[in-house]
Amino acid sequence: MGWDYIEGASKADIVNRCLSGGGKPAEYLPLVHKVVGRCLWVVWEHSSANRAARFIGLCLLEEEQGYGWGYKPMEEAQGPDEITCPLQFLEITPLPDSPYAEEWRAKVREYHAAKSGQLVIPLG
Repeated sequence: MGWDYIEGASKADIVNRCLSGGGKPAEYLPLVHKVVGRCLWVVWEHSSANRAARFIGLCLLEEEQGYGWGYKPMEEAQGPDEITCPLQFLEITPLPDSPYAEEWRAKVREYHAAKSGQLVIPLG
């Protein structure tokens, strides 16, 4: 998926748009979110029929000078390159069935451990 830019939009406008739940706002509820630099991290709860599932979403945020801000959405299951996701988001969200998610979560934990000066011992 590519970038979506909105003419005249501020960063706050884009954050609000990303948190709106897109085309199905009744099905997608943002439980918690945090902006870290150019990353909007969101724990989503998706409800449909008799089922609810949580997942970590990321919207990359970027300004197109002279036009406005934009975003590029993705999910943890896609194995994003960004690793600034808050650790608490990992704790409240189950590991998705994805070949990329486990490796991505390990990188997120390593990033936070390096920031705090702690040693990370890989699980498994």
